[in-house]
Amino acid sequence: MLIPCIYYFKELFKQPENLPLIDRPSFWITIGIFLFSLVSIPFYILAKYLIKFCPELTGGLFATFFYMPIIINFVFLIKAFLCKKPLTK
Repeated sequence: MLIPCIYYFKELFKQPENLPLIDRPSFWITIGIFLFSLVSIPFYILAKYLIKFCPELTGGLFATFFYMPIIINFVFLIKAFLCKKPLTK
């Protein structure tokens, strides 16, 4: 998911800005997916190691690196749905 997000940002910054970024729902959705992937991928890679060698930290690490990115992603999705678009141009 990181590669399509990076491609989106690359294309977004090439376009002339006719609408501010904070008013674009696609921007907020892509930011949420990007941050979720950025945090979750390293955690999933290291999860088996952490469970095996640091079992006392497992609960806190799962709460931090599993649930928090999901919550943040949903916050960005809510922000995207709250972006008002004009009915007519």
